[in-house]
Amino acid sequence: MALLGVTAAWGAAFPVVKCALEHCPDIRGGLGLGSVDRPTEPFLFLSLRFAIGALLVGAASIRTVRSLTRRQVIVGSGIGLALCAGYVFQTFGLQRTTASNAGFLTGLYVVLTPVLGAMVLRKLPAWSTAAGALIAFVGLLLIASPTGVRIGLGDGLVVLCAFCFAIHFLLLGRFAGSAPLAGLVTLQLAVTAVVTGLLSLATERTPIPTESGTWVAILSTAILATVFAFLIQTGAQRFIPPSRTAVILTMESPMAALFGFLMLNERLTARGWIGGGLIVAGMLVAELMAPAKEAV
Repeated sequence: MALLGVTAAWGAAFPVVKCALEHCPDIRGGLGLGSVDRPTEPFLFLSLRFAIGALLVGAASIRTVRSLTRRQVIVGSGIGLALCAGYVFQTFGLQRTTASNAGFLTGLYVVLTPVLGAMVLRKLPAWSTAAGALIAFVGLLLIASPTGVRIGLGDGLVVLCAFCFAIHFLLLGRFAGSAPLAGLVTLQLAVTAVVTGLLSLATERTPIPTESGTWVAILSTAILATVFAFLIQTGAQRFIPPSRTAVILTMESPMAALFGFLMLNERLTARGWIGGGLIVAGMLVAELMAPAKEAV
């Protein structure tokens, strides 16, 4: 249930982030983003968002962060790099496709996670997870290709994002129990903030945003879609295998479509709604038909 709450926070973040990066004068309930005259740059937005998240978690658990061993810092930093790559591809892709498409294509990690897990970790997922992933994948295909098979630049970048997130899931599933929860989350957020901050200085060189709407977007995504979300996800993956976690979090996709419709009036075709229904069905198959005991 907590992971489903995470999907709602991430789904709502898609239209919010999109309108922090470009003009969206018609956004509804957009936290003041409709009046923003100077949208911020992608790397700067990510750096501020994750820096605030890292400071909030780190300040609340400073003793835990200081107690991290060298090995835990290295592991946490590696997980953070996978997370950073995923958000970089997703944010740039979001500038070139709709919030709804980005949300559904990000959900490709539901298929990539068990596939990569089987290849790299030599650990096959439960039959229910594999079946749920296959059903969800069909749904994603229906949404990503509403009139045929064609992937644009923005959609392609989001697919790369899904690949990076799948790696992130697998790394968390392997190492989430090897370091304190708050320390591991702080490291992931801090690495993302530092890397995107350096990229911003090197390629964007833009001033810190001053408009209130932009800061509302930064703070809301930092607190809800970052601090809240990654504390829950990292904690949950101590108990739930990465493949099942990925299937649960597929609900991020229909959540993104819902908020895209409510805030930006983005509409799915009948084929798109069928795809969304299949994604939900895949999640239910993976959860309700899972074995009573499933090794982490």
